[in-house]
Amino acid sequence: MKNNTESTTIASYITEWLNKCETTRSSHTVRAYECTLESYSLFLENVLKFSPSSFTAAKCLSRECIEKWMTHIYKTNGCSAKTCNARLASLRSFLKFLSTKDIRYKYLHLDSLNIQQYKVIKTRFTGMTENAIKALLREPDLQTDKGIRDSTLMTLLYVTAARIHELLSIKLIDIHMRKPYSATVIGKGNIPRTLYIPEEFVENLKIYIKRFHRNSPKDAYMFYSPIKGVGFPLTAESVNKCLKKYAKTAKMKCPDVPETVHAHQFRHAMATHWLNAGFNLADVSQMLGHTNIETTMIYLDITLDTVKKAMIETAQSNINGVTCLWKKQKNAQKLSLLFKR
Repeated sequence: MKNNTESTTIASYITEWLNKCETTRSSHTVRAYECTLESYSLFLENVLKFSPSSFTAAKCLSRECIEKWMTHIYKTNGCSAKTCNARLASLRSFLKFLSTKDIRYKYLHLDSLNIQQYKVIKTRFTGMTENAIKALLREPDLQTDKGIRDSTLMTLLYVTAARIHELLSIKLIDIHMRKPYSATVIGKGNIPRTLYIPEEFVENLKIYIKRFHRNSPKDAYMFYSPIKGVGFPLTAESVNKCLKKYAKTAKMKCPDVPETVHAHQFRHAMATHWLNAGFNLADVSQMLGHTNIETTMIYLDITLDTVKKAMIETAQSNINGVTCLWKKQKNAQKLSLLFKR
């Protein structure tokens, strides 16, 4: 087969790009990039019948080719509109990098920016009340290792409002067992973030670590694969599978528990409960790791009118004693009461 210099060059740029991303992006993002490139290369080979010898960037990375791929993964592979848009964003990211390596490819990136994204119907997060959280936390059997692990994981998901990939990336060395108790994670954009752990839960956390990490090295994952061992983190899929199981039994005892539960609902619930407990929006935004407070407003379905109303009522309460929209309470006591089982 004839050697195609251009295909070899593009392949080397892909490797260089992914290696660079590993130092500047989260492992979750890098994996998404890899999945995108794998999907696109399979499409070129199996659907459009392009071989490495016939590869040219002008033909295989063209706007027309990318649009055909988008249609294919949407209609044939059954990807959601949100997933299709995310994969397009990943491919654009590579094309942007490619344009920096060779100016001749600049137009490919610019053309990709004109590709129409699929319309995504915005769905509101299903919230969880404090009663629902309590019911879920009571479900794991604390007489078993699995029950202790699941209870610890769910509690940390809630009290830290961590993203699931952030929590699963925590290693023993990232846990700080002196006041203020916390864990360090790498959030979106490869930005370090501190997750604070309530003192009421520290003793339980110590019990978990003693039971599951008696002889583990410091770089062991906090929540690890029971099959592969401490060097491999538990997967988000495994966590969500457990949550669905607990939700099914918890709902029989507490109607507030949603029909199905996934990890991100714990984050959303904690953010909502922080606001209800008196934290201001700026503090909640920082604790969630949002770089823009507007992201927090959208995430929690908060409008400018809501913020304006809260500010006015807060001011009035200081003068006339009117009850605030976001009531101030003793946060530590509230959390303490929440975790009494």
